[in-house]
Amino acid sequence: MISIQEQMHLFLLTVLTGACLGLLYDGFRIFRKAIPHFDLMTNLEDLLYWVVVALAVFYILFNENYGEVRGFALLGVGVGSVLYFLIFSPWLMKISTKIINIVKRFLRWMIRIVFSPLRWLHKILRKPYIKIQSNMKKRARHHKRRLKQSIKNIHIKLKKI
Repeated sequence: MISIQEQMHLFLLTVLTGACLGLLYDGFRIFRKAIPHFDLMTNLEDLLYWVVVALAVFYILFNENYGEVRGFALLGVGVGSVLYFLIFSPWLMKISTKIINIVKRFLRWMIRIVFSPLRWLHKILRKPYIKIQSNMKKRARHHKRRLKQSIKNIHIKLKKI
């Protein structure tokens, strides 16, 4: 039988564990906002999260409560998660969304700077390239026709022999 103080310590520890697990889940949510995922990847991340939750709860119960599963300990994890999601999660998600948007805008700006000379070069070289390409196609068709005609002439001369 564990004392009331030990039970209170265990309860507070499980509340803290629940809050940490909520923070971990927000980490997954932030990662998903930053880098969009396919459903399979999201499912794998959720599976990983629940494996971590199970291991964390098992670790706490095994080390702090001698392996006994007590309702108040599981309740503590739930209370910690709910408190985290009500108090801290909205604030964290708002800030992280703003940071992600700033980083995305910065990256778009950098890409635009890096690729603007290439766009300018493309604009300048496009018309001459198209003109050269069309001339090359015309010449290729002309040479193809001459080659076919030469082959026919050779074939006709060979038949006469």
